[in-house]
Amino acid sequence: MHDAHPTPLVFVLVLLGACSDPPVQTTARPGYLLVESDVRNTLTIFDSDSFTITRQIKLPQSWPESFSRDPEGRVWIGFASDFQRNDNRVHVYSPQGDLIHELRLCERPEGGIVFAGDYAFVVCANKGFSATVAVVDRSTLTVKTSIPITLEGDFLAIASAANSDTVVVAGLTSGPEEGSYAAVALINVSTLQAKPPLRLGYSSDIHQILPFNERFYLLNVGSWLMPRGEARDVFILTPGDPPTIESMSVAPSPLWGAILNDHLYTYHDPTYNQTNDDPSRMIARTNLTTGEVETWSLPDNWDAGDLALIDGQIILSFWGLPPDGTDGGLYRFDLTTSQLTLLIPSRGVSRIIPPIVSSP
Repeated sequence: MHDAHPTPLVFVLVLLGACSDPPVQTTARPGYLLVESDVRNTLTIFDSDSFTITRQIKLPQSWPESFSRDPEGRVWIGFASDFQRNDNRVHVYSPQGDLIHELRLCERPEGGIVFAGDYAFVVCANKGFSATVAVVDRSTLTVKTSIPITLEGDFLAIASAANSDTVVVAGLTSGPEEGSYAAVALINVSTLQAKPPLRLGYSSDIHQILPFNERFYLLNVGSWLMPRGEARDVFILTPGDPPTIESMSVAPSPLWGAILNDHLYTYHDPTYNQTNDDPSRMIARTNLTTGEVETWSLPDNWDAGDLALIDGQIILSFWGLPPDGTDGGLYRFDLTTSQLTLLIPSRGVSRIIPPIVSSP
């Protein structure tokens, strides 16, 4: 006859199981959000099929500025500063959200983290007068070298991008008239050498760079300063010896964007980092082959923190309106109806990393 009562060892195992952490929920096609607030910063993982949050990871209470995913699927976050001092930390997280490694690099790694060759290129703003690009070996997570970027006057690193051959770093600089001036530096991935920055001239301010078909598309939020007939809404940089820079007209002040199937999708906000109080916000779609441009209006003062494409849909992040921020979160914008639909409520959501696109 068997004893129906569990042994003390079984009791111990049951108690241990009850006290252990629940397993981390796996997500087939994870996307990532950077959520910022005065109280708590988080790395938020969401399922891109159901648009439900699957995990939230608490981040240091220092402003997370750079937010990227490497070819291995890891998420890199650069922290710029807390309320007392500048920061130099970069955290590397697994695709599931576990902290793998902390790097302490150059000061204020807020100019982006991009990947080419075997390296991560971490762009640091330092004190705003020159930039440093820390080159990190992705297999060992150790620093290989640092690349200085200097320009007569000053150079405040803002944005970066890379393809297999070239890293591009854009920054703000000074100019002879009141207004915004930007410059762009190119780094050779093979030699890890930077060329002297190229000045983009008056009414230039770049906060996002999109690589596509061996070119780089620099979105110019400062273009509202120029008459429409002369406006350079998007700079098109072609690396070479020498590199060439063209421009095209889309709509005033593109800020965030993404490219899919030869179409450039852009979100426009003429007040971002600008001395401008224009309430208009819009979405534009530009055919990069024909140059045809279509635009859609957004509600006045609808300030998006990022734009991404998920399954061909336009996804926007929205911080939320004061006082309680209840409208903050991740939204879908429907080009057919011009309607915004809240997908994930989350006050303070800023940057988006969409899921990896599967190869056909």
